[in-house]
Amino acid sequence: MASLASKDIVVSVARNRNKRRSSFVFDPAVGALVVRPDLRKKTTKAIMAHIKRAKRDLYLRKTRLQITLFTLKFRYFLSKSFRYFFRFVK
Repeated sequence: MASLASKDIVVSVARNRNKRRSSFVFDPAVGALVVRPDLRKKTTKAIMAHIKRAKRDLYLRKTRLQITLFTLKFRYFLSKSFRYFFRFVK
């Protein structure tokens, strides 16, 4: 997720490729990449956008699964009803 957010930030910050600079700084004390302070707000915004998109996709998937479950239960009900009905018709 952080890599996706960094791509969004690099694209939004650097319109000109010649003037593009890294949005991360290496911190030797910790040994990790740290987001530059002037880009923290954009990083947070990009990460939150990805989280919202993933959350929305999960809600849509859940709704689709609930609809599929309902249709399967309805088909099962219909098949049992027809079997019950045709048992008396013979």
